[in-house]
Amino acid sequence: ETERYLRDRLGAISAEEVRALHELTDGWVAGLQLFALDLRAKRGGPYQPVEVRDAQAFSRYFEREVLVRMAVEDLDMLTRTAICERVCGSLCAELMGQPGGGVQLDARLARLEHDNFFLARVAGDEGDAWYRFHPLLRETLLARLMQRPESERIALHRSAWKWFASRGDIDAAVDHAVQAGEKEEAAGMVQACGHGLLARGEISQLWGLLRRLPDEQVQQRFDLHVLMAYLYMYGRNTSALERSLERMQKAADALDAHQRYYLVLLRSAVAGQGDDPDTVGRLLPEVRHIPPRAA
Repeated sequence: ETERYLRDRLGAISAEEVRALHELTDGWVAGLQLFALDLRAKRGGPYQPVEVRDAQAFSRYFEREVLVRMAVEDLDMLTRTAICERVCGSLCAELMGQPGGGVQLDARLARLEHDNFFLARVAGDEGDAWYRFHPLLRETLLARLMQRPESERIALHRSAWKWFASRGDIDAAVDHAVQAGEKEEAAGMVQACGHGLLARGEISQLWGLLRRLPDEQVQQRFDLHVLMAYLYMYGRNTSALERSLERMQKAADALDAHQRYYLVLLRSAVAGQGDDPDTVGRLLPEVRHIPPRAA
């Protein structure tokens, strides 16, 4: 339906742009109409390919039609919590610096949803009621947040990181720790859970966590480097794996027995994948000599 609507008003448009517009508007017809009108007005003619995440038209709409109807304290709460993709009362209390205010803030979220302020209730856990921002509203709120001091934004991400970490949501915790500038803490969280995720076969989650980290953090921590190498191996990305092994081999003299054993395992696995029995045979005695920590 989104595709038909946009093609009727804009002419040719790629499937990728349709998908991006649909995700941005949640298929909301008023949002699609605003986007179509804005694009045609800028060009005065048929639609031309553009960066589809330019949401200025929507920001103007929300400022003019939605946010002006919102109480100041509600707008401040939503602006602060827009750093998160979904929110609940206790998370809002943490971000607002109101310990113990979760019940009251949960009631405010429920009221905003009931009043159609572009919040949607989603599945929750541990008895919490969770709400998701409409993508357009969140874009607008994040733009407002960017006008506030950087120190305030960092403090919000730091609070969010600690709250999600206390709930065991490692993905959100790592994401907010990175945005708070706490790169070492983020890397430490991934390192602490990485081998467990690998052992359980939770490859997608591990890959997502590692990609959230700045590259220098992965390169500086041998354990993270090993985890990345395993992911390259499982993905049969031979060239990336070989580069990773070369970097680790250069640092071999500084490695402990446990780390050197991981390197031997990776090298033998690569030889096995490459049908290189000579190298496998040469490394076999080292593979069999398992250090205590790796047993």
